[in-house]
Amino acid sequence: MIAGSLWHPFDESPKWLPEVDVAVLEHRFASHGRDYVMIIEDSLSSNRGQHELVSTDCVRADCETCAGNEIWPKSWGHAFTDYERWTTAKEPDGDVRGTNWSLAYPGIRAIRNSAQAAEWSRKLGKQKYETTLEADRFFCD
Repeated sequence: MIAGSLWHPFDESPKWLPEVDVAVLEHRFASHGRDYVMIIEDSLSSNRGQHELVSTDCVRADCETCAGNEIWPKSWGHAFTDYERWTTAKEPDGDVRGTNWSLAYPGIRAIRNSAQAAEWSRKLGKQKYETTLEADRFFCD
């Protein structure tokens, strides 16, 4: 993700935010299309609960599944997107995504000296930063 200067995972993030082991419940562009929103749930820090993290002025967000080519053919179909449906289908072999959350590991990382962020900063005349979010099911940058 290439985002603006109002939020940066290492420099501006809340001090309670663990580096790893938070649940990513949702991640998407905000409805207005400018900011990138992550809904997380933390059960380890002193600030337990669900939290919304917003990367403001996000100009780019790429997301890729972590499921390999060997997993996709076995996990095709709607039974894998709903845990109850998967259970009713007698738990077929494959990647069950119906838990509707992902474990953030290794989590949110700041990319220092990012060539992409430098290019966007040059184009826009505004300071930009690059971060990545890696979870057990996806990788976003």
